[in-house]
Amino acid sequence: MKVGEAMTSPAITARAGTSCKEAAGLLARHRISALPVVDEQGRLVGIVSEADLITLETTPDPRALATPVSPRSEPLPSCVDEIMTREVMSVDEDTDLALAARRMLETRVKRLPVLRGDRVVGVISRYDLIRVMARSDEDLRADIQRVLADEGMSLAALQVRVHDGVVELSGQDQSTLRLAQILARTVPGVLDVRARSGT
Repeated sequence: MKVGEAMTSPAITARAGTSCKEAAGLLARHRISALPVVDEQGRLVGIVSEADLITLETTPDPRALATPVSPRSEPLPSCVDEIMTREVMSVDEDTDLALAARRMLETRVKRLPVLRGDRVVGVISRYDLIRVMARSDEDLRADIQRVLADEGMSLAALQVRVHDGVVELSGQDQSTLRLAQILARTVPGVLDVRARSGT
């Protein structure tokens, strides 16, 4: 499965001149953890996350302190280009979804901007991955049967069982089963595919 099939699109984005307050509002309103920052042509120039914005809210409540709060030593950032991360990890819409998932886990990021060429076309997040994984066995079975039927009668005749996202294919011909395994793995939400000779 490709990233483009699971991503959230269009992406909620910000411009470099978007105020920090407005960016916080976008994150809160859409219940997301980061915004790709794009230029006028939609090209990725950075990313601003909830962590970047939370640093602006670290001034303690003066009522809780016996001594006055010291004035801020540096000017308060006003736009996202002052706090965003400029070196952004991203993926292509044609990237294998499993590769994107591994990249998110290894780097401990929650979402990756998705590019078509140099333009942002979506975002793939941990939520998107979980949403794919959560598809029902009935939906998976129906999609697999449709994919197999589109390839011809010999594949459509295979028995398809799905339990907890794991597909079991049954049939007589080994070469047909091998092809069916490959096709079944392309269905979003399939966790594993097993083949069994015989009916």
